[in-house]
Amino acid sequence: MLISLSVCIFSLIGICCSPGDPYLLVGNYEYDGQLQALLKQIEKEGDEIRFIIIREISGIYLKVKDRNKQIYFLTNWAEKHPFDPYNAYYLTLVAESYEELQAIPFAVHYYELIIKNHPDLYMAGTNIHFQALKKIIQFMDDNELKIEFYKTLISQFEGQIDDIGKVYFSLAKTYEEVGDWSQAIRTYQKFLQLPQTQISGVPDAYKNIEEKIDFYNSDYKKWTYDDLTFLVGEIRDALQTKNAMKLEKYKAKANFFTKYGEQRSYDESRTMYFNIASFLNASDVNVDAKLDIDSNANEAFLKTSNWAYSVTTWYFYFKKINFPADPDIHGRWEWAGIYFGSKM
Repeated sequence: MLISLSVCIFSLIGICCSPGDPYLLVGNYEYDGQLQALLKQIEKEGDEIRFIIIREISGIYLKVKDRNKQIYFLTNWAEKHPFDPYNAYYLTLVAESYEELQAIPFAVHYYELIIKNHPDLYMAGTNIHFQALKKIIQFMDDNELKIEFYKTLISQFEGQIDDIGKVYFSLAKTYEEVGDWSQAIRTYQKFLQLPQTQISGVPDAYKNIEEKIDFYNSDYKKWTYDDLTFLVGEIRDALQTKNAMKLEKYKAKANFFTKYGEQRSYDESRTMYFNIASFLNASDVNVDAKLDIDSNANEAFLKTSNWAYSVTTWYFYFKKINFPADPDIHGRWEWAGIYFGSKM
């Protein structure tokens, strides 16, 4: 549904309305009579009674499905009575109506006004500012401003947030998006200290974040290489010459794993520490001349066989590094782990 431009302008600049304002009527004899009586009474009452009257007037506009007039009435009331203690509530109704009218920028504007210009209210079991902050974060596109509202939400209402882990996770992701990696890592560290939270679309969130933090905190990433062909060639040569020291040189120094290919869960996929030199010396390892067919632009598998181990086939796993925090490292390759038996 489209809203009239005039109503948007009225609501933003605060054109004052009066009990005799014909725009406030809805063209229905029954409701117009109620509106005229309520509008005459409104200025004569104290805050609590006025609150009841204003809510009733707002309800009439919703009954006749005229959100434009509701917005016009409530915004002008708040503009004309800046010290009304219930203005945060009235403007919440305005913001909600703009949401229903799919005028999201106007909704965000009023949620911001509530936070910045009007005292908080506790109504219907929640704080007006708490709900407004969540709405702003949901709709706002400016990540720099979104970060500030996230911080306000946490500092003022952390105890009321049921899914606080999701809030810290989202804040950290937003820090990433603006390139503030030091704050992103600090926020991820706070996230890890909280009870485990299910993050929609990220089933291994805790594992991924731990790896990201470990990689961020590791020393100069000298085990990374621009050329995957070179890196694979060095690993192949080390295997064929049984050079365990060379393998150690090229192994990733953060988050390197060894696990069975069928393992899926985080607990199962923890690195199994073992001395590869002893297996290498005891084996006549065969190394495929080409990368496995499942290799792609972001990860690669090198099949090896004939290991002197209960599982004789090992896949050496290489991955492209996703680390925008350091443009010199982002997009390079590392030897990240070994799958025993089959690649995951």
